[in-house]
Amino acid sequence: MPHITPRRFVAIALVAGLSLAAFAALRGAGLDEAPATARLAPSARVVTAVPPTPTPPPWLGSVLAAAVPLGDGEGIALYDVGGDGPARTLASGFDEVGRVTWSPDGATLAFAALRGANWDIYQVARDCTGMRRLTEHPAHDAWPAWSPDGRQVAFTSYRDDTLDLYRLTVDGSGQTIVERVTTSDGPAIEPAWSPDGAWIAFAAWADGGYRIEAVRPNGTDRRVVFESDGRSDMRDPTWSPGCLSRRSLRLSTG
Repeated sequence: MPHITPRRFVAIALVAGLSLAAFAALRGAGLDEAPATARLAPSARVVTAVPPTPTPPPWLGSVLAAAVPLGDGEGIALYDVGGDGPARTLASGFDEVGRVTWSPDGATLAFAALRGANWDIYQVARDCTGMRRLTEHPAHDAWPAWSPDGRQVAFTSYRDDTLDLYRLTVDGSGQTIVERVTTSDGPAIEPAWSPDGAWIAFAAWADGGYRIEAVRPNGTDRRVVFESDGRSDMRDPTWSPGCLSRRSLRLSTG
């Protein structure tokens, strides 16, 4: 079992016009330290060329959601990108806010948040209505990820003394149904649905490091996709848009 230490991220998500242009939104707890940045000699200088912003900017008319400090805690604010209007508070009253992610239709946000010493998964509509706590469990719930049809959310939870993947569905009566997806000896984290909804890829701890695995949403047919090389972890899988093959995963290594 790896040593668990916090890692924090600034979380943003972007939705454009009538169609969704989603960017992954993370700000929450991780399972190991982020890789150290390169060390520069005192005399070294780094100059980064920033290209000019096109006119008009490509994000004009989009809405940005961001985890932001609010009072003594944190919340989520909406920004009219490229506009002059003030930020609009979408959610507040949390001690911390983790991953923020738009639903596929751009109408709803799911996010992990800490309130009352417990991390749970929440959702809220883009028009600031429908705030709802989707999980109510003493375990640490994190890393929400929408299914492509927007009907389910995969997440990681520390239940039964290990971090595993779970899947929640909100039925027609408004009841939330939570089902376990993986049963692991080590952490299974950072779920990512395939574009057709047939697979969930995730980072899995095995033999002293993280590798990428995939599983059916009902928990069957679990298999290894990419092994770690033993020198670095394989984390944060992301499927290529429109591709149905497990081999289409893009990976970030740590």
